[in-house]
Amino acid sequence: MRISSQQLAIPAYKGVRQAGEALFHSMRRLSSGEKVERPGDAPADYGISEMLRFQIRNTSEARRNIENATNLINSADAWLQSSHEILQRMSEIAVSAADGSKSEMDRKNLNAEYLQLKEEISRLSTDARYNGLQVAGRDQMLTFDQDKQTFTMAQLDGSEAYSLSNRVLSGMQSQNGQDFYFDPTNDYSLSHDGLSVYYADSNNNLVKYNLETGVLTRDTADSETKGIDLDEEGRFWYASETSTGSGVFSLRQQDTISWQQDTNVLSNTDITDMASTEFSVYKNRVYYLDTNGDIVSRDLLDVNDVSRELLSSDFTLTTTSGQFALSEDGLYVADIPSAGQVRVINLETQEHNTFALDSGVTVADLTFSADGKELLFRDTADNSIHSIETSLGDQPELRSTRKVLSGSGSTGFLGLSADGRSHRANFHLHSGPDAEQELMITAGDIRLHHLGLSRTQVVTIDQAQNALSSVMEAIDKVSIQRARLGAQQSRLMHTFDALARYQDNIAQSESIIRDTDIAKESARMTDLQLRHQAATSILMQANQFSRTSIQILLQG
Repeated sequence: MRISSQQLAIPAYKGVRQAGEALFHSMRRLSSGEKVERPGDAPADYGISEMLRFQIRNTSEARRNIENATNLINSADAWLQSSHEILQRMSEIAVSAADGSKSEMDRKNLNAEYLQLKEEISRLSTDARYNGLQVAGRDQMLTFDQDKQTFTMAQLDGSEAYSLSNRVLSGMQSQNGQDFYFDPTNDYSLSHDGLSVYYADSNNNLVKYNLETGVLTRDTADSETKGIDLDEEGRFWYASETSTGSGVFSLRQQDTISWQQDTNVLSNTDITDMASTEFSVYKNRVYYLDTNGDIVSRDLLDVNDVSRELLSSDFTLTTTSGQFALSEDGLYVADIPSAGQVRVINLETQEHNTFALDSGVTVADLTFSADGKELLFRDTADNSIHSIETSLGDQPELRSTRKVLSGSGSTGFLGLSADGRSHRANFHLHSGPDAEQELMITAGDIRLHHLGLSRTQVVTIDQAQNALSSVMEAIDKVSIQRARLGAQQSRLMHTFDALARYQDNIAQSESIIRDTDIAKESARMTDLQLRHQAATSILMQANQFSRTSIQILLQG
């Protein structure tokens, strides 16, 4: 029997300590509900659990994104429903105005209401919003920033301006991995869906640049000087010089999918008397300056159906490139009759108005906005972009001008287009927990030009009948848009449900790794309590053994 060594107490103490620590961890797991609280508890499981938690939280946020997108779609549909109701009333007015028993005054009164309803649709296309975002139509200008050497896009008032990251000027292959062969002095335009830029490159080849994928598609079949235009349906038309340097052009169509010439409507020889690259296609009619100096229109389905809209003997037009423009619906022509002035002529009424510009302003790249509410141009003095507010009726009015885009550097902008649709009319939705899981939501477009209503009125029986046909087509277009919104909403609901199931499964997996099994841990704690009590009892016995040895010495 020895008293200098703790051979019995030390092992007993270790047993008490180990049992106590195990009991402490067990009680902590039961109280917190987590069996893996810190990396030291189970390093591999902790790392897996954190990744799963990341997925759970991101999935929850993606589901909220989908709920927001659903609300956006519902709001857009509500605005389109309003336009549907307006169009139905317009069709009633057109039917009434086509009644031969109506007097001229009756039709004028009906036309007054008809024009007011048109104006309301135009207002809705601009003012219909969700959380500040336009959801029923969005115009946008496209220009080339010479300092940044890339495209710049902005609203017509200059707001929300942004530039592409790629430098698209010809000769930038080393920076982009491909050469855009872009020449800003040639025509260019946004596509109807706002997802692509169309342009004639430095070799006069037609190019489609997809803004989403960065893919360039080039048609090298025709290398003559070109002008381009998109009609209200989004079809792509171009005027190509009949022979190099001739100054005479023929009208052709480009298929926007195959990116090859489409000869189903026109052949190269159907319309060959165009004297300018400036033209407009609207409702299957093309409006252009012919080789006689007249503004004419032709039916694309019957090219022999020709109408002389404005005779050169009545108006002497300035037809210099960039100082001469036709509105998107072909109803108005704008030019620069003399330095410092802009003139707009209504081709139907022959009424015109002239606006005096600020001193020192020189006009280039003159163009109409799609809805005709603004006339845009570039001032060559500082290469800034200006806008003239217009009211285009029987008697066109030019009201005020303002600078909407100032050049970002010493050289400013070059070229200007207001065709097509805004790229930001398509809303990107992050629909999953990981990167690059995106959906794109397309809202409505009830701009008068897109609906094909900008030229309609009901003053005469013929006009009323034409208006009725156009309104019915517009109703069909809005119906298709609403059906597309419904289809997108259906898709979102399926995505939402799939994310909910995914989140539940991931949460279950994370729970298995991280959460405490209460029944199992309770049984384990009971076992540890017994072990701790037993170890404590043994330690007490070991301590008692030492005291017994001391008592023997004292009694001896």
